[in-house]
Amino acid sequence: PYISGVILIPFFTSKLTTEDFGINALYFSIIYFIQIISTFGIETYIGIHYFEYKDNKQKLKENIGTAIISLFAIGAFIITILSIFGNNIFILVFHNASLVFWPWGFIILLTAIFNGFLRVYSSLLINQQRPERFFKINSWNFILVISFSLFFLYTYPFTLNGPMYGRLIPSIISFCTVLYYMLKEFGIKFNKEMISKIISFCTPFVIYSLLIWSISYIDRFIIVHYLIDPTFVGIFDFTIKCTLFIELFQTGLANTISPKIYSIWKENNISKSTPEVNRYYNGFTAVSLLIIPLFSLAFPYIIPLVIKNSLYYQSFIFFGILAIGFAFRGLFNMFLAPIFYFKKTKVLPKIYTIIAIFQITLTI
Repeated sequence: PYISGVILIPFFTSKLTTEDFGINALYFSIIYFIQIISTFGIETYIGIHYFEYKDNKQKLKENIGTAIISLFAIGAFIITILSIFGNNIFILVFHNASLVFWPWGFIILLTAIFNGFLRVYSSLLINQQRPERFFKINSWNFILVISFSLFFLYTYPFTLNGPMYGRLIPSIISFCTVLYYMLKEFGIKFNKEMISKIISFCTPFVIYSLLIWSISYIDRFIIVHYLIDPTFVGIFDFTIKCTLFIELFQTGLANTISPKIYSIWKENNISKSTPEVNRYYNGFTAVSLLIIPLFSLAFPYIIPLVIKNSLYYQSFIFFGILAIGFAFRGLFNMFLAPIFYFKKTKVLPKIYTIIAIFQITLTI
């Protein structure tokens, strides 16, 4: 999912104006916001609680079936509300950002909700330690996104058709694929008692995710509010997207080691770190500290080979300072894992409220 956006950058920068590139970045920031609301943190809940119920097939089916029904209910509610009030909300909130609800806002709404199912199932596969199916489903989605994006981009150049329909159609196909696998394996078994567990676990996580979103994406809306021209958003977003190579590497590595660590805690019935657990995080940090400087040095030479619009070269001066932040991701993951595993998610909103306040204030 990450790398499709990176591969499409050269095509987007050549077949979209810099302004449209910025507007597209704003729309896709909204996609991630809606996805947080529509999944309601169930992707984390379903992964963590898999370990709790994996030895009880009946409870596991009830747990996952209840989660699926919850996803449908939340998605239907959001679509209904925004279909009625979405246009007024966009006018009120985004009046200076060249964003409209019909049709693009509605398209990103559907894309976010359909992709939410893929996100939830991917989390389940990670914790089931089923890399083959994870790779197959996400590779299929990747191929669809690239194919449809390029088709619409070259058929309708210098419009938003390419990035919009290039995400919507694959999200619908992936949704159908994921739903088939989940229903085949777990069926639909609803247990209303688990709703309270979902709400209790996920509510702090949703607040935490929204705070993470504000740290990661609200800067684009601050930029377009104060600088008016979406072109500045395009240049800034391009810089951030270039760091996705580091993000992709670290996310994949973290997704690989987290189930191993959870298994160690589960099998040994312990609630503390061990030398074996520490080795995973030490390795994560060591490899990251090799990748980060290589990225910072190489990109200013590589980008001109594939990006011909020199406006985007303004991003070079920011690579180093953005890359430094990734050096601390190992520590971040080390403290985050026990919060999730031991279900102490209520602490997350407190931490990230402070961070978000600093982030937004400094950005302004």
